[in-house]
Amino acid sequence: MQSSISGSSIFRPMVWMPALPTFEVGDAEWMNDVGWPILALVGVLTVSLYLWSYLSKNYEIWKAHEGRYFDFEVLEASRRMALIFIVSLLFLCCYVVVSLVFHLTTHPQWPEVTSALFKLFAMLIIILAARLVVMVLNRMARKHGTETAAGKKMPAALEYSAVILSYIIYIVSSIVVLLLAVSIFTKDLDLLFSNIGTFISDKNPAILGTIAVIVGIYLAIKMEETILEDVKFRSRKFNPQVIDLIQVGIRYILTIIGVLIVLYNLFYIIEMGDVGVLLVLVTLIFIILGIVMSYTTVQNIISGLVLMDISPFEVGDRIRIMNDMVGDVFEKGLVFTKVKTLTGEIVDIPNSKVIRQEITNFSRLPSHGVVLNFDVSFEIPHERVESYVKEALQGVEGILNDPKPSLQAEDIKGRVIRYKLVFFTKDVQREATLRSVVIQRIQDIFHTEGHKFIGA
Repeated sequence: MQSSISGSSIFRPMVWMPALPTFEVGDAEWMNDVGWPILALVGVLTVSLYLWSYLSKNYEIWKAHEGRYFDFEVLEASRRMALIFIVSLLFLCCYVVVSLVFHLTTHPQWPEVTSALFKLFAMLIIILAARLVVMVLNRMARKHGTETAAGKKMPAALEYSAVILSYIIYIVSSIVVLLLAVSIFTKDLDLLFSNIGTFISDKNPAILGTIAVIVGIYLAIKMEETILEDVKFRSRKFNPQVIDLIQVGIRYILTIIGVLIVLYNLFYIIEMGDVGVLLVLVTLIFIILGIVMSYTTVQNIISGLVLMDISPFEVGDRIRIMNDMVGDVFEKGLVFTKVKTLTGEIVDIPNSKVIRQEITNFSRLPSHGVVLNFDVSFEIPHERVESYVKEALQGVEGILNDPKPSLQAEDIKGRVIRYKLVFFTKDVQREATLRSVVIQRIQDIFHTEGHKFIGA
């Protein structure tokens, strides 16, 4: 019987099983192993619920009162971050309590798993903290811009300092998070740092060149943004929307150049320079094909820039374009020019067509001639027609005395004479109104004088 027991123990499977707690009320050992951890978890849960309740209640109040360091966006992001932090902390506390209650701490892998979880929690805190600090810095920079526009004096370098600090925080936090992530899977950190140091030493020129390109492209983008923002408020040729489009275009071009250079350098650093060259060439081919396929759009954009440079018209000018279209310039775009016709229609004309058309800008002339043709009975003497027309023009607001109106007999058609009346005005926007007023007054005068035959 004894041998049978010992034999069965030899073939017992070597599997680790958690030791289940014995729940005996009043046992001091049970309180130490089970009771106190559970009470601690309940306490942490209670505090977390109270904290979340307090934050939820006050977030709405804080949102209504924006400050120098926070606004609606910052508060909303911080609320989400707080929720993530509380949930992660509760998960970590539950893990520790379950480990203590079920004696999981005796498992051989428990220290490594626990260390990895705490490192993940630390990585989460670093990411959330870095994100919150960067958002506060951005808020300060925006607040600085608003107060500067309002005339309040603040440090001029605050906005750029906030941007630089934001990137420093992102870089430092990324490095720390990366080291924590690597340490989870690598035990020999000294060997890892030694290998990294050797790699950096061997590829030092390429790495420094890549960093220089990134910094240079970033500074170039910031410089063009600053210059174009200044041009936006000073230029009268280019409207703000067009300058914004130019700014975006330059930013994309600089970004593409930077990405291509960095892409090649990265493959060169890992000793795959041929692959890097091939990828750069393929990317350039796709970009060129995209430009070729959108040739019409590119042509319109170039024409729009030329039109804004030579500036044959401005928004609000009345022009004649497309042979017989007369209207007011509604918008000068980078691709289209919008013209509002005299009947109220908005016509989008591609800039590539506008630049090839003859344009008459009535608004830039010192005076604009309005032509009116009408037929008069052959029996009415010319002197009387002149006096009627002069009386009709007299006192009409908007008609100029210099140049003087002119009346000419142009043609004879049966029993009527075709007359051409030309009067001048500076207010080209009222051409249709003035024409209507003059026609009505001529008609009233002829009817008053008893002349029934008048054709239009």
